[in-house]
Amino acid sequence: MLALGRFEDGLAHLQRAVQLDPLSIRTNRSLGVGYYFLGRAKEAEQYLEAAIALDPEALDTHHLLARLYLQEGQIEKALHEAREIDQGRPGAIPLSILGVCLARSGDAAGARRILKRLEKMSAAGYVDPLASAFVETALGNFSAAIEWVRKSVDEGSPLAALVNVDPLLKELRSAPGFDEFVGLPSNPHR
Repeated sequence: MLALGRFEDGLAHLQRAVQLDPLSIRTNRSLGVGYYFLGRAKEAEQYLEAAIALDPEALDTHHLLARLYLQEGQIEKALHEAREIDQGRPGAIPLSILGVCLARSGDAAGARRILKRLEKMSAAGYVDPLASAFVETALGNFSAAIEWVRKSVDEGSPLAALVNVDPLLKELRSAPGFDEFVGLPSNPHR
């Protein structure tokens, strides 16, 4: 429902799911994600922290908490969470968050190293192009980021449905060339 722009409906269902099973990592994490996309940081952090308390080793939850901290401008906290992710074997999207953190902390060379790692990963298997789009956006390389978004949409990536609502792409949405994705649901809270 979130990808369709039905944010409040999606949250209502997720809140009910957490009430029914408060010890579910997945439902706590999902509710945290819903609040993240709505820009409701306090609530997002509450449910993401609950999910981490249930499973401190869950890389996906650390990835989402890093994204939340980025959205809130808490770069050091985001970088800490992203480095936690990198201690494991992160997938492309969680790894890209480390690249975004590095770029936003002023370490452009470190962010480019993450782009190289993503490129190596793609030689071994599928890597969602949005991973590179996130890092390129954080580096301010909007034309490259738009090409990665276009590729993700063309490939039918499930995450491509969220390009108009993802806070990591907020700066990119105002860049020339992004408007061709207007047909995707937009986030009234962005």
